[in-house]
Order: sequence, then C-alpha cells, then structure tokens
Amino acid sequence: MIAALLVIAFLGKFADLLTWPLDKAIEITRNPDNPDLQGLITKAPFSIFTVILQVCLLGGLGLSIPFLLFFIGQFLAPGLKPNEKKYLLPGCISGFLLFLSGCFFSFFFLIPTSLVFAIKMNRWLNYEQLWAASSYYSMVVWMTLSVGFSFQFPLVLLILVRLGILNAKKLQESRKLVLVIILIVSALVTPGGDPITLAMVSSPLYGLYEIALLIAKRIQPREINDSPDEIEWNPH
Repeated sequence: MIAALLVIAFLGKFADLLTWPLDKAIEITRNPDNPDLQGLITKAPFSIFTVILQVCLLGGLGLSIPFLLFFIGQFLAPGLKPNEKKYLLPGCISGFLLFLSGCFFSFFFLIPTSLVFAIKMNRWLNYEQLWAASSYYSMVVWMTLSVGFSFQFPLVLLILVRLGILNAKKLQESRKLVLVIILIVSALVTPGGDPITLAMVSSPLYGLYEIALLIAKRIQPREINDSPDEIEWNPH
C-alpha cells in the first residue's frame, strides 16, 4: 500500500518511466514516411481509470518486492540452525542483486528489443498498430518481475548445494535437463514466445547456471568433495 501510494504521488513520472522501452523501440524503428505507431491508446472513455489503477497496483508490487523478500527472510530466520543463519544475509543480498540484474536486463534490453521485433513484424505484414495502454503496462511490469525472479534460480541451486541436498556432480550431469527447463521458463516469461526473445532470455539464464556450477564445486561440503565415489581408487 505504501509503495502504491508513492506511485500515485509520482504517477506522471512513473508512467513515463514505464513507457521508456516503447519510446526507445519507436525511436529505433522510426519511419518518417509511415509513422504507424506513435504511442499508446485507450479503448473506452473511462478505461484511463483502469490504466491508472493498474499502474499503481503493479508499480507498487514491483517497488515492494525487495521489502517482501526481506520480511520473508525474517520469517524464516527463527527456524534456521546457527550454521544456516550465517548464509541468510549473504543470500538475501545476492538474491536482491540478482533480482535487480534481471529487472534491469529485462527493462532496458529485453523489452525494447522485443518491441522492435514486434513493430517490424507488424509493419512487414501491413497491420495497423494500435496498442492498448493496459496491455502494454501489464506486459512491462510482469515481464520485468518474472525475468528478475528467474535470475535468482542459480542462488537457489547454490543454497541446495551448500545444504548438501545437491552437489556439483549432479548439476553437471543435469545440463541437458536444465537447458530444457530454462527454455520452458523463458517461453513462459516472454510475451510473444518468438525465437529471438526466447534466445535472449535463455542465454543469460544458462550462463548463470554454468557460473553456479563453478561456484558449487568450491562451496559444497567437504565430505561431498571427498566422497568415495569421486576419489580414484588406487590398490597400492
């Protein structure tokens, strides 16, 4: 509620911020002879109120995500063992940074590039482009948040490795399965499911998985590193 009130107080600036990816895409694909897409539209006289409510609620949700993650960490802390609590603060900080990285990647690169592709495809098929404000704002907020959350999956894997539930060997053997899962998740978080956007989402996610695999080899418990099945047998 507090975050939504902040969005209301700065509604004009916040709406301008959310339309930045569209403005960037229009600037890249600008055609002076055929300005087929100039901005967003509303489909009914009072639909503007629906758009304002949507921007306030979705924007408030996006701004409050870091605080929600902190409160969830506080809720889980009493149930953790002492050796597990020392990973809580670094895990929260890492999760927050990964979330921000995913949001910035989605908002400033993924969404503008996807919109450029969509504008060019509509123009290629000679379709008139009238984009509803409500659909656009929903797409921007949900795509930004979903990509931000998806960037945290390597942290979840590292936590499971540190707790001994997974190990680096299992992660290494599961590369093909993880790639399929990443492609499915990428298709779910992208609005159109086109191959270009799918590749742009799945590539950094798989890169994060490989980085997590390298880190997992260093942080997994020593007894896993020294387990008999990973030590070469020497009869002498």
